[in-house]
Amino acid sequence: RKERDGMSKSKIENAEEKEAVQGQTETVVNGKPFNRMNDFYVKYVFAGRQNKGSALALINSVFALDGAKEIVDFEFKDRELDPDRMGGKGVLLDVTGYSGDGTLVNVELQLRSLKSMDRRTLYYWSLLYGRRLEKGEKYSALNRTVVISILSYNLFKDEVWPEYHSSFAVLNTKDLKHKLTDDLEIHFIELPKWHKGDVEKVYMGVE
Repeated sequence: RKERDGMSKSKIENAEEKEAVQGQTETVVNGKPFNRMNDFYVKYVFAGRQNKGSALALINSVFALDGAKEIVDFEFKDRELDPDRMGGKGVLLDVTGYSGDGTLVNVELQLRSLKSMDRRTLYYWSLLYGRRLEKGEKYSALNRTVVISILSYNLFKDEVWPEYHSSFAVLNTKDLKHKLTDDLEIHFIELPKWHKGDVEKVYMGVE
C-alpha cells in the first residue's frame, strides 16, 4: 500500500508540474491555445539564423542571473556533432553558436523528464569543448563553453534546490570559492519553479 501511495503522490506531483509549466508558457494564437515550449516553435525562434536577436536575448537573460557579462554577437554553428570515436554516440544540438569573444554556447530544451539529464548535459559539454582544438594547437586556445538546459520538469527536488535557476562550475571543494577554470559553465532552468513574471521577462521581444 505504501508503494501505491508513493506512486500516486509522484503522479500528482508530476501532474502539478506539468500544469504549472502549461500555465506559464501557454498563450493564445488566432483564438487557439499555443504552447511556447513547443519544440518546433522554440527551435524556429532561437535556432533560426534570421532570429539571432532572440537567441542573444535568451542567452543574456540567463547570463544576467549570474551577473555575467552580456554577449553582443552570436554566430550559429553546425548543430550536429559526430561521435569522437568509432562506435561512439553522436548528438544533435538544439541551438549552438559562438559569441563575439569566442565563448561557445549551447541551449537545450528538454520536454520529457530525464533522470540522467545531469550526465547528458555534461556529455554534451565535453563533446563541444573537446572539439575546439585542431591538431597542433595549444591548450590555451580552448575557450569558455556554456550549456544552458531549459527543462519542463524539476531536475532537483525543492528541498535540494528550490530556485528555478542553478549554475555549475568546477570549484575547489576545500572552500567552494576558488574556481579551477571559467571554461566549464552549466545552467539549468527548471520551468515549474518559475513565477509567471520571470517567464514573461525571458519571452520579451520574442513574440
